[in-house]
Amino acid sequence: MSRVSAVQRVHPKIPDRNTYDSLLELARQIDELYKFKFTNNRGIISISNQDANFRIDTVNNKIEIRPGIWIAIGLDTVKLQNPVSTASNALQDITGLAFTIQPNRDYLFEYRFIFRTALTTTGILLSINGPATPNAISYDTDIMDGALGVFKKEASRAYNAGTPTTGVDVLNVDCPATLSGIIRNGSTLGILIPRVASEVLGSIVSVMQGSVGWIKEI
Repeated sequence: MSRVSAVQRVHPKIPDRNTYDSLLELARQIDELYKFKFTNNRGIISISNQDANFRIDTVNNKIEIRPGIWIAIGLDTVKLQNPVSTASNALQDITGLAFTIQPNRDYLFEYRFIFRTALTTTGILLSINGPATPNAISYDTDIMDGALGVFKKEASRAYNAGTPTTGVDVLNVDCPATLSGIIRNGSTLGILIPRVASEVLGSIVSVMQGSVGWIKEI
């Protein structure tokens, strides 16, 4: 049996997170399964034998499936390690939930937040910011508002958009929210990052540890 037919029938496990280490591990799995020649040159992993060859780009998280044809794989994810709190009614970055996005590429993204407010009469605003002059930015938010099971839904087509909710049912208790959308980035390398503000100046709102985000190039 040729190595090509073996590759077609047996697939190594692709890691969930596209880090440099996980892509190296993918290459090592392939190398072990099929006894391919393995080389790593500045982040480009080449794997080949007498029947087949391909490359993995560990910098840009993609695989060359045919000469010159690359595909992105998997999801990049982040998890908030420490709460981010604010008593300002002006948006601030949620440090720890940022993604670097490349020029002239398109991405699908989603955040799932756990948030709390210090008063039942204080709502929260969640939005997004990113590199200057995107070709398109479109996203929606779905935030618990006033009572468990009641949500405020909004759609936006610009950075730092949206309006705050009006409160929660119980103060300082975990509440859910999501923010998801598509960005078609322009020519600027930059950071995509969610933002938070309090509805009421001087009243604290917090995005809690364990809030997560994911992004995928499309």
